[in-house]
Amino acid sequence: MNKNLIISSPFRIGLFVCLFLLGITNGFSQSSFSESQDVQDQAITTQVDLPENGSGTASSFLESSLLMASDAIGTVPKMNQGNIIQAPAAAGPVFYNFDTETAGSTGPFVSGWVGVNSSTYDWTAGTGLTGSPDTGPSADHTTGSGIYMFTEASSPATTGDTASLTSPYIEIDTFSNPGIGFWTHRYGASIGNMVVYANDGLSGWVPLVNLVGEWQSDELDPWLYVEVPLCALSSSDSVQIRFTAFHGGGWAGDMAVDDVGMVNIVPVQDAAISAADLLPTTYTIFPESQQSVTGFTSDISNLGSEDFTGLKLKTTLGAWSDSATQATFGCGTITNLSTSSPAGPYAIGNYEVYFELSANETDDFPNNNFDTLRFEISDSVYARDDDNPTGTLGIGPGATGTLGQTFEVLTTDTITSVSFHLGSNTPLINPTVGDVLDISLYDFNGTPGTVL
Repeated sequence: MNKNLIISSPFRIGLFVCLFLLGITNGFSQSSFSESQDVQDQAITTQVDLPENGSGTASSFLESSLLMASDAIGTVPKMNQGNIIQAPAAAGPVFYNFDTETAGSTGPFVSGWVGVNSSTYDWTAGTGLTGSPDTGPSADHTTGSGIYMFTEASSPATTGDTASLTSPYIEIDTFSNPGIGFWTHRYGASIGNMVVYANDGLSGWVPLVNLVGEWQSDELDPWLYVEVPLCALSSSDSVQIRFTAFHGGGWAGDMAVDDVGMVNIVPVQDAAISAADLLPTTYTIFPESQQSVTGFTSDISNLGSEDFTGLKLKTTLGAWSDSATQATFGCGTITNLSTSSPAGPYAIGNYEVYFELSANETDDFPNNNFDTLRFEISDSVYARDDDNPTGTLGIGPGATGTLGQTFEVLTTDTITSVSFHLGSNTPLINPTVGDVLDISLYDFNGTPGTVL
């Protein structure tokens, strides 16, 4: 902002963010490999700084969610590139390479798989490049000249669309420790989530894992292998497999699978911190007069094929620490552990909480057993926002939109700057030079009024 604004108390203002996607050719895209990434929502977080008498920082957060997936996947263990199994098992007796399909077909598929979409977002049999630049693989995994299955993310497909690819029933009674093995390619700035489900005819469709983020950085990058245990199912006789893709908000989101089969899972221990957060809210900046940090919490995902015992989440803030425990933690499940926080009030400043996960068993993938979370106590002169977003954001290249929230200023003060924050732990935009983001302050009385 180029001028100072005098705000007299009491007064209500609205902060509205106008997002012009000039130069953001991929629209809303997933951030890569974030352990604390939210499975269900994409969120935009905006911070406005109102310095007190021209110095210091007074901050608050505006947060709204763009629903990207069904409520059901909110408790599915998340898998990013750091969790993938690097050594594939030998192919079992049931194996699908999709090479009998016709390139360009959206079904019915001769292999017995069935594609179901929510509108115009399809699973398509592909060969070579997908037809969209800067997304998808360059060739199939099996031979380099065969067929793979991919989701075509280009228009008319759009945000909110889903596409499911479902197998016929597959016999698994010959496997001692059955699991799904498949190869995947997830290249593109708008790659959405993909949830893998299984149905044994008794438990209904059980979500097993949620693949998040961009895993490759080029069409020529090699396919990556994933194994998912079936320990969450009730039956050991036969199962159906389903890949459900959630559109990532832009055309550069062609995700692919190939060489899908049933395998005997090599025992793997892998527990992961998947959603570190504050209690009782998801705010990370608090006005000094409105401190409400009472504890710390995180979802814990069991991404392995084995149970854990003696699960412990330890949180540390400076010289202080606290722990929460759980006696047993089943394969393929997710749980939540919460600890307390140091007695307040906190002084004005920035704080960092360290999260550490342990168990009686040795974790084969220890890199996802740690996380950090930062929060700030500010010298704010206004009440926190009302947590009620007004308006919408446009999604897609060239789209525009306006989103805002209201704040009640408690003390006469001068606005000298406005800053904003795009949350790094949410699958949102990765801003680059040339992107345009406009912010306006409005007099607010039920609806936006005069621009200040």
